[in-house]
Amino acid sequence: MFFKKSDRNVSDFLSYKDISEKISSEEKKNNFISAFLIAHGFLESYLSELIIYSNKNIDLKVSNDLLKTFERVSFGNLLIVNFMIGNINFELFKKIYSFNKKRNVLVHELASIDLDDEKVLKKIKRDVSFSKIILKEIHSIYTKKIKLLSKKFV
Repeated sequence: MFFKKSDRNVSDFLSYKDISEKISSEEKKNNFISAFLIAHGFLESYLSELIIYSNKNIDLKVSNDLLKTFERVSFGNLLIVNFMIGNINFELFKKIYSFNKKRNVLVHELASIDLDDEKVLKKIKRDVSFSKIILKEIHSIYTKKIKLLSKKFV
């Protein structure tokens, strides 16, 4: 998901700036729900890949197959596993858990949300800003994990 090329060169993975720009481009178009959901999608991918790349016996070819299997794992389970294996601390766990709860409310109540209501729009904008903070934290963890892995394959 985060690599620009199929060869998975560590220098080719998407930077936080790339991800932030994708979210910001939606914000500039006033597509705050889209920005929020894009952020959630990236976060879910980070959580999946962090579990795979935490395996000390990693084989990148096998990992691609494992990532496909992880598509069926719930967000909540990805979050719990990342916490249990030490990829994220409890503070980040709570932030991500809260963000996911907001996502669930948004998605399940989308038809009834009044986007013309300034209070609602302000809350969604605030949630998008919160998502960027979380993504920056998880991206930092992910980057460290990838750099450690790159040493293994060099």
